[in-house]
Amino acid sequence: MSLLTAMFLSLAITTTTTTVLLLLTPAAATALQVMMTQLRRPSGSGGCFPGEMDALLEFKEGIADDTTGLLASWRPEDGQDCCRWTGVRCSDRTGHIVKLNLGSRESINPFAMRLFGEISHSLLSLHHLQHLDLSHNSLEGPTGDMPEFLGSLKSLRYLNLSGIPFHGLVPPHLGNLSNLRVLDLSYTANSYSPDISWVTRLRRLRYLNMGDVNLSMADYRTSASRFARTYTRRNVYSVLRRYFTSKSDFREYT
Repeated sequence: MSLLTAMFLSLAITTTTTTVLLLLTPAAATALQVMMTQLRRPSGSGGCFPGEMDALLEFKEGIADDTTGLLASWRPEDGQDCCRWTGVRCSDRTGHIVKLNLGSRESINPFAMRLFGEISHSLLSLHHLQHLDLSHNSLEGPTGDMPEFLGSLKSLRYLNLSGIPFHGLVPPHLGNLSNLRVLDLSYTANSYSPDISWVTRLRRLRYLNMGDVNLSMADYRTSASRFARTYTRRNVYSVLRRYFTSKSDFREYT
């Protein structure tokens, strides 16, 4: 351990972290925060936080069939570091799980799906999750449709649920994901949305794909004008414009 590191640790022990951070340069303060994060992680859980590991294991319990062994590395034995599990990525700075990539890159084919089961509420324990890709798997919410609770993952910037055979309502709760940049709900079988005004609450959205979602009941007169005001210079607007091209009055409202 270097002398500088030892001094940092000594300061952290003898006074509050907040006070120390005020006395250090920004770079040194960041370094100290990283070290304190490392110190807070119990050695028995490897490099990940126990609560986040438990959330992943609970998610795995909801998977009835893992056809290709995608989650085979998700085991708590032998001090496993969940940050090293397949599809999991943790922040180098904080150590929290920020990415969960379990999507299938195969073509849209029911025989190519790898995971069959339920999307667990345990994902709500991943408070720092920014990227969630569950695409092209046979998954569902507790009632068989797209789960409403996904709208509570407030740190999400990327959400890909494409190719999942959901049925029922696309939850407007997704409009609560204020940090979202990318939303892909394409090819979600029998999903529908009678009101897509919730999309306009996603002010940071850069890409949206709702191809194959049934929007025939949507109030396009209201939605078109809202989308035009919110997304005129973004890809989102051009994508949604195509959904309404069959509506003769679309241009009147844009």
